[in-house]
Amino acid sequence: MRKRLFAAGLFSLLLPTYSSGDVPLGILGIAENNRIRFALEETMYLPISELNQRRRVYDDPETGDRIGVEATEQNGSMYLMFIREEADGFPIDRAGNWIIKRDIESGEFVQAKVFLRDSPGTFVRLFPSGAGTTADLYLEGNVIHRAVQIRLAFDRVLVEPFARVMDLTRYQIDWSLFVGIGHRQSDQMIMNVSREASDRLPFLKDSDDGALDDDGTFRLIEDLTENLASGFNCSGFAKWIVDGVRFPVSGTLLSIDLMKQKHLEIRGHEWSEPLEPDRDPYFGLDWTRNLATAVFESVGREVSSPESADVRSVRFFEYAEDVGYRLDDLRTILYLLAIDRPGSLYLGSVNQAYGSAPVLRQHTHVVVLLPYFDPRGMFRVDVMERNVQTSLESLGSRYPGDFVHLVEVPVSGGFFPSLP
Repeated sequence: MRKRLFAAGLFSLLLPTYSSGDVPLGILGIAENNRIRFALEETMYLPISELNQRRRVYDDPETGDRIGVEATEQNGSMYLMFIREEADGFPIDRAGNWIIKRDIESGEFVQAKVFLRDSPGTFVRLFPSGAGTTADLYLEGNVIHRAVQIRLAFDRVLVEPFARVMDLTRYQIDWSLFVGIGHRQSDQMIMNVSREASDRLPFLKDSDDGALDDDGTFRLIEDLTENLASGFNCSGFAKWIVDGVRFPVSGTLLSIDLMKQKHLEIRGHEWSEPLEPDRDPYFGLDWTRNLATAVFESVGREVSSPESADVRSVRFFEYAEDVGYRLDDLRTILYLLAIDRPGSLYLGSVNQAYGSAPVLRQHTHVVVLLPYFDPRGMFRVDVMERNVQTSLESLGSRYPGDFVHLVEVPVSGGFFPSLP
């Protein structure tokens, strides 16, 4: 029988101590509240009817954190929450927060959810499994690992430091993916590009088929005639971003004529070739590849083909040739790229079923994607398309179930836009 730690509704905190050998991965930075969980262990096992649903706040003398503890009933379950206080109150989706779920009817533990970053989409679910525990890990909304076996009983998981779980699974899980803090200097470069570009967006004009040529003249992409509207479409806007990134290194702007070069030898098929003159189904793919490889060349990266800047390999995700990745997975993919290839922005060519007689998968839209970790370590993706700043949520709502092909644009010398 468990020893009671409480009397008359007052908790006496009994705080355990751990040597550095007990929590070797704590240095990765996830906040711990195990001392409070340990001290309130008895509360977790109280009958559902006895759980106090009013928030109480406890000071952790080791960390100085204030931890809010409360129970709440929802959809046939009882949730016991251990939430760290922040400047904005007690937000649930912050690194180190725990939500322990019990079934109301049986009182049995169902799972524990632990947030790994200050993000609603990056967390681990822990489940009782016989004498041990299993874990499902989510990274920016996508399941990355399922049913990872942990040789620690669930009742012990509930009161141990989370670093103990990390230590026991260090050979199965690369925890740096979930709790890493990014690359400060490289992330700052992407932030600077985003800020400089964003400041100029209100001054850019919109124009169908519009882009800026290498001589500084606005032209129509299709026939290179002068564009008196002096504006950009989505492709022209992406070129403006790339010109601004490339100019500090090259001192020149890119030629529209060269950027719209087609690569029939490496993409397309027997159904798309007859439609090249009228529908140009691979324009966005060719255009973004040409822009990105031009930057590769200017910074001394090897360019062996028009596909040299393609993002063809991302951990946990499958690339489709000349199509790319599911747009629904884009946030997680960009998170992994920000870790593995810091200091780059990405051009996306949206690929969707388009047209009639016949319906064809076609590259219909170009978007600029700027992923980075901000100074607090929070992951951000700034999205710009056709002279405005949008979001991944907006992009996903307009292209549900579609795909996006990515090319990498390394940033090395800042951002110097040609106008305004």
